[in-house]
Amino acid sequence: MTCEYDIVEKDAFLLVAVSGEMTTCDEAFSLAESVALQARIGKRGCVLFDVRGLKQDLVFHDFYRLAERMAMIVPSMSVRIASVRSPENKQLGQHLETLFQNRAINFRVFDDYNEAESWLTSANCALDPREDRTRRKGLSYFFQEEEGYLQVRTSGTPVDYDETIAYVRRVFKEVRRLGVKRLLVDESMAYINLDHHKAQVMADIPEEEKRERLEIRTAVVCAPHSIDLYKLLESHANASRNFNSKVFDQRKKAVEWLFKVDEPVSDDD
Repeated sequence: MTCEYDIVEKDAFLLVAVSGEMTTCDEAFSLAESVALQARIGKRGCVLFDVRGLKQDLVFHDFYRLAERMAMIVPSMSVRIASVRSPENKQLGQHLETLFQNRAINFRVFDDYNEAESWLTSANCALDPREDRTRRKGLSYFFQEEEGYLQVRTSGTPVDYDETIAYVRRVFKEVRRLGVKRLLVDESMAYINLDHHKAQVMADIPEEEKRERLEIRTAVVCAPHSIDLYKLLESHANASRNFNSKVFDQRKKAVEWLFKVDEPVSDDD
């Protein structure tokens, strides 16, 4: 069974009821572009996707590609988008919400139809023209000193590879400034897309920084769906003998490891 949808023009918004099974990113692209076309024709600024009857077999990277495609369409249209999802799909929807909002797309996920409709119709559906749409692009992060370690909380998606490199350098610059030896980087709300080659390049740091970074015990927290990518980064980092790092999908375990100073780094866990 493939994905099926009906587009209905309501008084205040465009309703898109989606059912069936979505198994490829191309299906998502096709749906998004059809709805965008209908919104332009009907001059509608609000769209409600009811996907409670949809079974999705998409991975997080598919959502990333969808967000990239939507970013080419939606901001220029200044639309408000609500998505009503079944409870079992709400977590995936929230990841999509983060990806969309990082690209200045006015998108919210709900598990109640009436709440979604109320949000759509509560105000002007267009994005505020005064909003700086570049503000949400790229990575956002802040530092917080905890007892015995420095914490970095990161969200968003880097605009390009250079921004990723600049982000890593900025983090270690702050570590040097504070003189800490334990670092927790929480990237559970970030999406950093690196291939095998770029992961190797990132592990190759300047000679003068190698000893310094090796002395810093670094725990990285990622979202569960990103663990494979982060394990790849971990293996490259530790194989280079330039980092003392370990990846986790739970913050509590990451903090515990930071203080197990006698435990060697291992790629087996």
